[in-house]
Amino acid sequence: MSPPYPSPLLITIFLGANDAVLSDIHPQYVPLNQYSENLKQMLKEIKTLHPNIRVILITPPPINERDWGNHRKSQNREMDRKLSVTKKYRDTCIEIGKMENIPTLDTWTLFLGPEGSTNWSNIEESTATFLIDGLHFNQKGNEILFEGIISFIESHWPDMIAEKMGSPLVWHDKVDKTNLIKSFFKSS
Repeated sequence: MSPPYPSPLLITIFLGANDAVLSDIHPQYVPLNQYSENLKQMLKEIKTLHPNIRVILITPPPINERDWGNHRKSQNREMDRKLSVTKKYRDTCIEIGKMENIPTLDTWTLFLGPEGSTNWSNIEESTATFLIDGLHFNQKGNEILFEGIISFIESHWPDMIAEKMGSPLVWHDKVDKTNLIKSFFKSS
């Protein structure tokens, strides 16, 4: 049964950073096998509701253990993450993308370059440029992610380049105030 509203053109799934906390420390922990099953189930549900939808999986980004540890220490809390554990969630996300034939944006490559998932010699200095506290993106990190997503969309689906799509919105003077649904949800 299709929903009573238009299907989105694209959905992004960006999960795993909080799932990858250490199991004995944090209640947000989701075991790796459950994370994998959750991604598969979400993709199945999305494809059931919207068979023609385009989906991007986005891997959990790398963390900076030093900076996150300092942040946690400043809150009198113990360290709850490891880069090596986060990488397992990243690898699983990529694996699910391959298995389900879903394009996957690898944030490790986006932020750290082609060797980012294997060469960690400069990881603390590199991640400090885009993470505010060792875990969350700063302004530069958000800008890099945004540009990365736009570039990823354009390379996978050139018909979705914003300038080529036109606007689905109605000019204010063309809104039928007696039937807003018809004005804003035109059938295509």
